[in-house]
This record gives sequence, C-alpha cells and structure tokens, in this order.
Amino acid sequence: MKHIKCFVLVLALSVALLFPGQSLKAANDNDQKGMTFILSAEGGFEFVHQYKGVLNTDMTLSLGHSYGNGLFFGGGIGLYASWKNDVSFPLFVQGRYSFPTTRKVSPFVDLKMGPAYSDSFRNVALFYSSAIGIDTRRLSYYLSYRSIECKNGIPFKGLQLGISFLF
Repeated sequence: MKHIKCFVLVLALSVALLFPGQSLKAANDNDQKGMTFILSAEGGFEFVHQYKGVLNTDMTLSLGHSYGNGLFFGGGIGLYASWKNDVSFPLFVQGRYSFPTTRKVSPFVDLKMGPAYSDSFRNVALFYSSAIGIDTRRLSYYLSYRSIECKNGIPFKGLQLGISFLF
C-alpha cells in the first residue's frame, strides 16, 4: 500500500509539472481547455468463468487535459474489487470524446487501457474498459464493459453501471 501512495504522489506531481498554470475545468464543456480530473465509481457483475454472476465495485481516478473540442486524454489509476476477494490495481491511459450538442446533456465514448496488478493471482494482467454514456455538466452516467485478462488465463469480464464526477 505504501508503494501505491508513493506512485499516486509521483503521478500527481508529474502531471502538475507537465501542465503548469492550467486551470481545472469540466471535460464535457466543449469550448473550454485545461487540466481535468475524473473520479469514477462503478458497480456491476462478472459474466465469465467460475466468477459468473459475482458482484464487483470499481473506483478510478484520471488526470489529463481537455482540448476544448470534446476530447480528453490522460491517464489514471484504479481499484477493482469483486465480492470473491479478487482485487486488481490498473494503471491506464484514457481517451474520452464528448459529442458536441447545443443541449446541457451530451453523449460520450470512453476507452481505458493498460496493465493491472492482480492481488489474487500475484501477477500483471491486461486491463481494458470501454464505455458509452451521457455528460450532464460535471456528472457523467455510463454503461461500461471491463476486461482484466490474467496471465494464468482466468479472465475477469463484466458489465458496469457507473457515475463520474469531473473537476
């Protein structure tokens, strides 16, 4: 746990140095640019292998840059836990695009990908998550498909309902 705290601190400081003087803005506001944080919480169920039907909860924190045209690109860390005592810690890059609209609600697509350390199997896995949803000011609601493929061949795949807060 000490290593994770150190990593989060180093990641936050690195990004702060990469984007000096940027203000914090909502990523779904298509005409604004700047540094953006996205805090996400998800809940869902696994639907493959011996973990079929097992509930899980997820939490991610992303930090990146909004380019002002609905495009967000950044990276993040997460904690994925199932009710079968399986825990994974992904480190990922994230791309997100909010489609421009004249309304306060806009649809978006999101993709996260990277390595994940699986505490249950003590090895590194491949993490992938894709989502579709809607942005409403600083809140986003979405449906995502998540996959964590371990080296031992046991996949963790599932559907999630999620909510994100952009700040």
